[in-house]
Amino acid sequence: MYRLEVKNISKNFGKTTAVKNLSFNCEEGETITLLGPTGAGKTTTLRCLAGLEELTSGNIYLDGKDISNIPPNHRELAMFFENYALYPHMTVRENIAYPLRAPSRRKEFNEEKINKRIEEIAGLLQISELLDRKPSELSGGQKQRTALGRTLVRKPKVFLLDEPIAHLDAVLRHRMRGEMKSIFQKLGCTVIYVTHDYREALSIGDRILVIKKGELVQLGNAEDIWGKMNNVFVAKLAGDPPINIFKGILHTGEGNFKIELRKQKADIVFESKKENLKKWEEKEIILGVRPNNMTISTIKKPNSINGTLSAIEAMSSSYEITVSISEGKMIKVKSKINFKDLLNKQIWVNIDSERIHLFNYQDGESIYHGRTPVSYTHLRA
Repeated sequence: MYRLEVKNISKNFGKTTAVKNLSFNCEEGETITLLGPTGAGKTTTLRCLAGLEELTSGNIYLDGKDISNIPPNHRELAMFFENYALYPHMTVRENIAYPLRAPSRRKEFNEEKINKRIEEIAGLLQISELLDRKPSELSGGQKQRTALGRTLVRKPKVFLLDEPIAHLDAVLRHRMRGEMKSIFQKLGCTVIYVTHDYREALSIGDRILVIKKGELVQLGNAEDIWGKMNNVFVAKLAGDPPINIFKGILHTGEGNFKIELRKQKADIVFESKKENLKKWEEKEIILGVRPNNMTISTIKKPNSINGTLSAIEAMSSSYEITVSISEGKMIKVKSKINFKDLLNKQIWVNIDSERIHLFNYQDGESIYHGRTPVSYTHLRA
């Protein structure tokens, strides 16, 4: 197990900056997931770590040694590519063994050691019965495991995985999230794992590094990214359906605060002992409410918004309800109840004021978080 240190790395392609002054550490045996939308610079960051892209500036250290200018084949990092890149004329066994047969490893691995290592990795990945097949005879999930096996077999100091399960269908991705985390724990791997899927990032990562346009936005654990987000960007990124956003004015009262939602003609009242909120009195703020922190009723309750129930989508264990509120704005509510009898009717959306999030209207930075969610285990499902 080894520690990876990334210090102020940047990568420019002409006038375009793909990665900008990015710094983070990955501790021994830790898995860090890089999360961000398409074009955020995730893969470029990984390629810089692997040595496949030359840094414009900054340094990368592996166990205290500067590897910034070391060729990729000498960095002791193994990269898993999104497209698997399996050799079609080779069997699963031969594909997995390929890295061990490199000229630089001939003294380290004879055939007996190679076969022993293949059997060990194949057993871990549950593909022992596939070793004599070729890629054309494999399913998508089996190809994914084979490609992962070729990466794991080297026993590198750090694994770099670029969207390793993105090509799998939803059922396989669901299963592989748990299996990948289990494999990393069994091997004691140090892992940098790229994904655009927030569920995958929060499920697999010990810590999650959120990037936007090549810059670090937030680095924290799953609870931080889900419930203590640094800004509106992170709040919108982690959540499906995304967090509901409202514009309001913050008022201070006796022992409580009130958010005036003028467009919705509603007031959201909440209690807080955080003194820093008072400096936002009478200022425009952004209110964020996750769909699972809202409920539906047929009568007006405190902290309610009026609207029309316009659509119901059945999900695996809940319903995703679309509500049309003022000026054609749509919001989403997650519920265990199917409100089909209320479709196209006037209803009230009740906000759990203890679990709201407030952001600065000017720059989107966080200014307040309500109570930490009871659980985010639904993300790990």
